[in-house]
Amino acid sequence: MKNEKIDMGRESDTFHVSQDGVYTITGTNSRHGITVSAGVRATIFLQDVNLCDLGDMGVAFHIAENCHITVILEGNNILHSGREMAAIQLRKQSVLNIKGNGKLIAYGGEGAAGIGCGYATECGDIIIESGTIEAYAGYQHETSWRAGSAGIGGAGQYAGRKSKCGNIIILGGKIIAKRDKGNWDIGPGDEGTCGNVKVNKNAIAPDMCVYGFATSEPTHTPIPTPNPEPTPHFGTEQYGDLKHIPIPNAGLAILSPFLPMLFMRLNMLSQDRRSFNSNESKVRAIFILQRLIANEDREYDEKDLFLNRLLINYPSNEPLPKRVELNQDELNTIDSLLETAKTNWSKMRNTSIRALQESFLNRAGFIEKTEWECTLTVEERAYDILLDSIPWSYKLVRFPWMESILKVNWR
Repeated sequence: MKNEKIDMGRESDTFHVSQDGVYTITGTNSRHGITVSAGVRATIFLQDVNLCDLGDMGVAFHIAENCHITVILEGNNILHSGREMAAIQLRKQSVLNIKGNGKLIAYGGEGAAGIGCGYATECGDIIIESGTIEAYAGYQHETSWRAGSAGIGGAGQYAGRKSKCGNIIILGGKIIAKRDKGNWDIGPGDEGTCGNVKVNKNAIAPDMCVYGFATSEPTHTPIPTPNPEPTPHFGTEQYGDLKHIPIPNAGLAILSPFLPMLFMRLNMLSQDRRSFNSNESKVRAIFILQRLIANEDREYDEKDLFLNRLLINYPSNEPLPKRVELNQDELNTIDSLLETAKTNWSKMRNTSIRALQESFLNRAGFIEKTEWECTLTVEERAYDILLDSIPWSYKLVRFPWMESILKVNWR
């Protein structure tokens, strides 16, 4: 896993994020931006970045398909793209999570959203957890043939080519989004489509038009609200009303960025990596997660595996075996993951895997179901200050196969 710092002021071409890892981006560049290659999972810190690629269809920050990117805002950041490109443009089946204490101003190019879809394209899911964000759709002249775009979400369309945005979830922060010639500040572009939009009203500026509800009435006929996501399976009768579920292995959350690669290496995922390839793989995955917590082969009660079941999205009305014997390849891959996590965490690099398990992974907590997500609260200990040195994000978990976000309260 890479850990790299890049000063864009010194780059003479587009900077390509082609490997999983942690990247810190700084500096100003008026000609070149950032491009993330397909399939990459990375955490990208933006620290006082100013990227303005206004050339013909130039893009300040482009995320290819099947990526999972966490952007952490620090300081003041400006992204401005050229014609038909969003300031942060992500392709379909990707997930963009934005958080941090900094500020971002995102200007889309003509026919594009500020954050989300470029002109007549599809984009993935957008999750905003925190930060001060202003997202502006690209201005379109009155004679333009490109239909209106949202500030966050979908973009313009032409001749039947319509934009399609994924889910948009805004949990917090201070958000201003402005449309251009469109119906929605947050949502689809004109005549386009959008997934579910869930917004904390306290996070957005007043008088914004949001798909599914509006803080003020839109001036155009609203697009029908899509069918809601299916209700996730959260447990069986033993968990009662599911409001407060004890979790014995809550520390598993800090390994979440490594889990898709683990399952991929064990050939447990479908070809597009968005689901498991069989029910048997799901069951084995649940016990593989448990083996990450403790190096022992034993029987488990259903209540001990609730978090595992949630992370794998295994239906709660289907029983689990008490024990699954793992093969040597699975055991070797588990050890490799733990060693990789330990090596990339500088404060734990010189400790043993067992110390990592006992200190952080084998930790009690509880899960609560809220309106938009499940929240995992982890029991804290004095030495949890070491968590501040982890170079990856673990506080918001949503794998492609999960039906619900898992928010982690820890440290």
